[in-house]
Amino acid sequence: MTEFDDVVQRQKFRLQAEEWGKQLKYYHYNDGVRTIEFNNGNKLVENTNTDKVQVIRFKGNESLVDRFAKFLRGDKW
Repeated sequence: MTEFDDVVQRQKFRLQAEEWGKQLKYYHYNDGVRTIEFNNGNKLVENTNTDKVQVIRFKGNESLVDRFAKFLRGDKW
């Protein structure tokens, strides 16, 4: 069964990265506009004055797994 150790470890790391990506990176509120950014790079922008909500998806070249690995190493991300 040790032949699948690498595959299992990669999948475990991916699952950890997905959980980390769902966590809050920062929360900002200014003049009725609330911005929430998650570790995966996605943003939720809500304008409470106009009741409009916008979801901005991360469009970078780096994968979530790469960003998570940088976070674990302590690199700037």
